[in-house]
Amino acid sequence: MRLYRTVAGLSQTQLAETIGLTFQQVQKYERGSNRISASVLTRISATLGVAVDAFFPNEGVEALESNDGIMLRREAIELARAFERLQDPELRSAVMDLVVKLGHLVPAPKPIVAKRPAG
Repeated sequence: MRLYRTVAGLSQTQLAETIGLTFQQVQKYERGSNRISASVLTRISATLGVAVDAFFPNEGVEALESNDGIMLRREAIELARAFERLQDPELRSAVMDLVVKLGHLVPAPKPIVAKRPAG
């Protein structure tokens, strides 16, 4: 939830005011201290402009984790914000093509495999 709130450029207080909660409650939701009811989750997703299933890892395209299981970094958030400001469809397409091509130039990180202790 924090990722989508940050990408939307909202503080916890701003999100809370929009959905009729306190910022402390939003903070608890983001930390996982409290469960989110379906009705509140629906209001949050509408405010942030994402599908409800975006909040469930490994569900659909909008999952919080990438295929590598790596959480999005601050740079990715900044890139997403800048991309959203691009209005020209041709420019958006060109930027997307460039980023995808550059991404293919970098070798994928090797997975870390935990070894079990012998015995």
